[in-house]
Amino acid sequence: MILFGAYLFGTSPVQAQTASNAAIECRENSAMAACVAKAEAMIAKRQFRQAADYLQPACERGSVPACDALWPILLEDKYGLNDSARFYSVFGKSCQAGAMATCDNGSLVASGGFVGEWSGSYVDYRRIRAFAEPGCAQNLVNSCYGMTLLLLTPDSPSYQLDKGLQFARKACDLGLLLACTAGSDVINTLDNFEAAKRSADLYAMNKKACDARQTVYCAGLANIGTMASRVGQQGAVNAWHMFMVDQGISSGDWGASVSYAVNEARSPAATRYAVESAAAAGRMRDLGQNDLYSVQNFYSGTKAGRLASSELSRRANQRAAASAASSSTGVLPCNSECQRQIFIKDNTPLRCYVKDGRRICNK
Repeated sequence: MILFGAYLFGTSPVQAQTASNAAIECRENSAMAACVAKAEAMIAKRQFRQAADYLQPACERGSVPACDALWPILLEDKYGLNDSARFYSVFGKSCQAGAMATCDNGSLVASGGFVGEWSGSYVDYRRIRAFAEPGCAQNLVNSCYGMTLLLLTPDSPSYQLDKGLQFARKACDLGLLLACTAGSDVINTLDNFEAAKRSADLYAMNKKACDARQTVYCAGLANIGTMASRVGQQGAVNAWHMFMVDQGISSGDWGASVSYAVNEARSPAATRYAVESAAAAGRMRDLGQNDLYSVQNFYSGTKAGRLASSELSRRANQRAAASAASSSTGVLPCNSECQRQIFIKDNTPLRCYVKDGRRICNK
């Protein structure tokens, strides 16, 4: 009956005997080194199943060399075993025995974070936590990344956004660039205001990636950092709108920044910030006339309202002066408004004139 059972489960009598011998010979901790050496000799002879039998007891007792030799035999196609159930059983016992390196490796396999020459996927979300939590607690980066994948992969039954980002940030801080970019990419898929709430993590992970020459993560980095600093005081919504204003300012489009704050964001904090920033930079001339009217009307008691009113007065005075000059001379002075109509034709500069109340250009 024993032999029948061996054949029934795909194990020859010789293999069954090897397993029995290994269980006896390797049952003591003092025998682990000898068992590993015997397994290495079997590997050299391509006796992979027998080698696995000798490596298993040592690995289960926490021998890292035994585990390092065992996992490829159990998982890689070229060894012919492809036994993920045995891998998880053995490595689970080794991790529980305190071999943190096996916790790390088990985490990689269970989470899909490790790429091997395997015929199938060994991802098993149910098993990740048992390997990854103790490993990450010891600051093992692959274990922290395993927890990241467990909690941030959309089809994981354990999906938890903020917990997952905590592990991504930890793995990133431990130096795993893949965790930095993974965490950043997740935040960038969120609603704008939800992303703003997590902008401190976004900044930290983007900076690590940028420092590692992943240039796509350098875009807007300083503005993301500023947004993160504003969230606590201004709130996520205002921080996001002010970030968008900063993005426009960084590209040199002051008019668009104010227009966004006034018409799209409709945020008092962002509007005041945009107008006051434009004034401080001497760029009030770039702001749209209608935007200035809106700011003057809706923010009349604020600094931004007064700045808008002042700019509107300046423009009105300029138009009045231009009109007076054109009435007396018939020629519109080439001020900033008139200069927009000047162009070159046959290398001859054209001048602005007023005729029948309309500006025209003639030689």
